[in-house]
Amino acid sequence: MFWQQATGLPLATMLQEANYSFESQQSTLQFHSSQIIPRLGPQPVGKENSVKWKSFVTDGFFPLEYSWSWNKGSSDPPKVRYTVELIGSDAGSTIDPYNQFSGLDAAREIASRNSNVDLTWLSHFSNAVIGNSSGLASATSTCDGASQSSIFLAFDFHHAGGLSMKAYLIPVKAEKIGLSRLEVVSQAIYNLQQQSMARFPAYDLLMKYLSTHSSSHSISVVGLGVDCVRPEKARLRLYLRGSQTSFDSVSEMLSLNGRLPTMESERTVSNVRKLWDLLLSTSPELPSNVNLPESNHETGGVLYSFDIKPANQLPEAKLYIPVKHYAQKDGTAAEGFDTFMREQGRHQWVEGFGKVLEQIGGEGWRERRGMLTYVGVGLEREELSLTSYLAPRFQSSN
Repeated sequence: MFWQQATGLPLATMLQEANYSFESQQSTLQFHSSQIIPRLGPQPVGKENSVKWKSFVTDGFFPLEYSWSWNKGSSDPPKVRYTVELIGSDAGSTIDPYNQFSGLDAAREIASRNSNVDLTWLSHFSNAVIGNSSGLASATSTCDGASQSSIFLAFDFHHAGGLSMKAYLIPVKAEKIGLSRLEVVSQAIYNLQQQSMARFPAYDLLMKYLSTHSSSHSISVVGLGVDCVRPEKARLRLYLRGSQTSFDSVSEMLSLNGRLPTMESERTVSNVRKLWDLLLSTSPELPSNVNLPESNHETGGVLYSFDIKPANQLPEAKLYIPVKHYAQKDGTAAEGFDTFMREQGRHQWVEGFGKVLEQIGGEGWRERRGMLTYVGVGLEREELSLTSYLAPRFQSSN
């Protein structure tokens, strides 16, 4: 009952406000109730909401993060999605120190029920970057971060019914074999190329940039995203975090220092900067080489991803504006986003999104910070592709 109320009610609100059909709402909620809720682990206990497993999905250890993918046109409704870490009964023990078994078991069961879900790449990369938990180093001694989590599943729920699945993998195997996360990921991609006809020239280009800039810019690997579809249609997504938080550093990262055409359009640069300022309450007059106030949190800095598709020459960059660490508060960031969407003529679903924020955030959410985690900014064309990410919190039992 706890997880149903904590996760099912917000999901129901999102589906309704995003104008899903009754049939699609029911099928999505049924999937959530049958496949996800039983795998979320025991409910938190005590006044401090102590949890058995500290999930890396959200900074508050809530094992699920929602996302609302905004429409690009006035007639297209938003898409509801979420990312979740499924928590096994042996999570954190010597049997399953990095909590990988529940996620992989769920992926296999979901694949058996959905013909469009294919686990070929998930099987390869989970073995290559996570490996067998037995013998792994202590979970407190990581190469690039302190989290014990190793695998998340992510679902896009389609308006026409059905779902798409992705997996996010944290390369904890690096700890066992004494390599960096980037080296482990690169080896996994190289091995896949040796075993199949897949080629990833876009990854080679990304590596050329990282080989000369990762140290000076303090860029670290967060994880690897894998599409759970047939390999010929799949893509990889490498997640990186940079400690530099100036807008100049963001522009450089998104273009890989001029290797990508991502930030060549003045309109694109202007819109990204305007959104950045509205969300983070920074002045448009702030010099673009000035960093944001320092955050020492493990997830501080700026998050990026790069889509790597077989045979594509260039990766596709995406920015995740870190609202959760650098906005004044959630209410201010929400107002800034509302302003941006209205200025862009993309406000058709803003009111419904506001109801979602009220449902997930609860009383007083505007004065807190952390529910609005990121705004994802895709840069395929001059019109930005936007996604809002939302982290629930464990409600106080006082």
